[in-house]
Amino acid sequence: MCGMNALPLILVALLTIFMGLLELDWTQFFTDPARELFRELVEEFRGKRDLVTVLEVVGVGMEPVVLRFQALLEEGVFRVELLAPEEVSDHIFTYRQGILVHYRPYGGGVRFVRVFPEEPNLAGVALDLGKVKLSLTEEVLGAGWDRFPRAPLDLSGLAGSPSPPRGFARSTPPPAPLPGPLRLTLSHLPEPLEEVTFWLARETHAIRRFTVAFRMQRVNVRVVELRFDTGISLHEILEIPPVVETIWYGGIQSM
Repeated sequence: MCGMNALPLILVALLTIFMGLLELDWTQFFTDPARELFRELVEEFRGKRDLVTVLEVVGVGMEPVVLRFQALLEEGVFRVELLAPEEVSDHIFTYRQGILVHYRPYGGGVRFVRVFPEEPNLAGVALDLGKVKLSLTEEVLGAGWDRFPRAPLDLSGLAGSPSPPRGFARSTPPPAPLPGPLRLTLSHLPEPLEEVTFWLARETHAIRRFTVAFRMQRVNVRVVELRFDTGISLHEILEIPPVVETIWYGGIQSM
């Protein structure tokens, strides 16, 4: 469960980076295709009050984890509800002003509270765009298929005609390559992040999935659903079921 408990911190770190980028003056940075596309992604968040997304995460357990992530963007408040697999479903994480709450439904409900006294808004994850390396590549689906050996077709003669000579047999042509997604990679990121890669739809630039590398772990995330300005309230973000016990942890302790 160590990786599972790290997941909310990964998500809030990403959210904090995006919120910090909203305040940047992009005109001061050298323009290239990768930075322009990244600026476009950040602009998608600008002016939005809240977001709700459903994600499928691979890399935090033996099975893929499905979760609902809700956030009030301006306040930096978020909620994670685990939906699958069954053994972790109904776990809830909330974060606000340096306090991370983990609700577990066992034994009548237990609330674990972890406090980050020096990082009320995870300010230590602030991003210096001048130090970040961005790269953009265009993936091609089926590239290189023509290099695979193909057995010749031994075709029977048509309409009673004799079969072609063995040395004259033809093989099927390789399928034509198709334009694939765009891949935008950010590296040289501040701890705990090291690298984030986004796969974007070629036409709309919508985020299809992304990979987060931090320390010794890599997490792959598929975006199942994404909506902005749903009207969710602060109370709805922070609400958890009744509990019979609350356990407090300091910033350096593990939940």
